[in-house]
Amino acid sequence: MTNSVQQDFASAPEGELRKFGLVMAAFLILVFGLFLPWVFATSLPLWPYPVAAVFAALAIVKPGLLRQVYVLWMHFALRLGKINSAIILGAVFVVLVAPLGWALRLAHKLQLQKRIDPQATSYRSVRDKPITPESMERPF
Repeated sequence: MTNSVQQDFASAPEGELRKFGLVMAAFLILVFGLFLPWVFATSLPLWPYPVAAVFAALAIVKPGLLRQVYVLWMHFALRLGKINSAIILGAVFVVLVAPLGWALRLAHKLQLQKRIDPQATSYRSVRDKPITPESMERPF
């Protein structure tokens, strides 16, 4: 992470910090206070409510006090975003791109010319039509 990113997080306006505090308060109550106890069929824990109340109170009264928590959270979110991006892009490749390539290869419709010709002096494809200024206006 570069220093400019760290400085951007550290210089977040108070409105952004206020939103962060209120969202964290709601997140703590909804996820840790209600959703997870419901999923795992356990009793409702008491700790999310006072922690959420502190977040909400700081967000409303003095959002600047949430700056360090905000910076730490955003660094965590950046790292998590990189991991999620890699997982999602890998899944898209495995689910969409690879099967499409296999299907095209089986149907002999793959447009790649991957055969190596030892006698070839060049692999350049020669155009059928010459390039004109009109053809450059709408290349596709």
